[in-house]
Amino acid sequence: IEDLEKAAMSVLIGTNTAEAHPVIASRMKRAQKLFGQKIHVFDIRKHEMAERADRFYQPKPGTDLAWLSAVTKYIIDHDLHDKAFIEEWVEDFDEYYKSLETFTMAFAEEATGIPEAELIKFAEECAKAESVVICWAMGITQQDIGSDSSTAISNLLLVTGNYRRPGTGAYPLRGH
Repeated sequence: IEDLEKAAMSVLIGTNTAEAHPVIASRMKRAQKLFGQKIHVFDIRKHEMAERADRFYQPKPGTDLAWLSAVTKYIIDHDLHDKAFIEEWVEDFDEYYKSLETFTMAFAEEATGIPEAELIKFAEECAKAESVVICWAMGITQQDIGSDSSTAISNLLLVTGNYRRPGTGAYPLRGH
């Protein structure tokens, strides 16, 4: 849990963390208040963490793969990815990048209902943040493409170099 407090940015996807994981939520609230941690929430429902978030995005149900892949593609296209981390820790990067070809920001906006400008701002903030953690729960995992969306979360963290150091990583949570 320490990494959740050390992160410069926390991203919550498909999780009502304050209700389902109150200890984790209290750590994030504390980090936001005391250390200026930025919290971004992507959820179809507005809940306590969405109201506390620096930014709340409400995608259409089942569209997380679209925005996650578009954000990752944007980061690579705009040379915001962590090349040194990718070189050392990621295999078959070029093949992966080719798989993102159709995931444009315009496609993501149409699929999710989130304006392209908001997704671009999120992509840039995520790429430039000193450290990022992403938490998700059944709002992701119980979709018919939940495993693909979970993989897309990890890919976003890999592309931005947000593994293998304090305040980074992927945190799948049980419950909503």
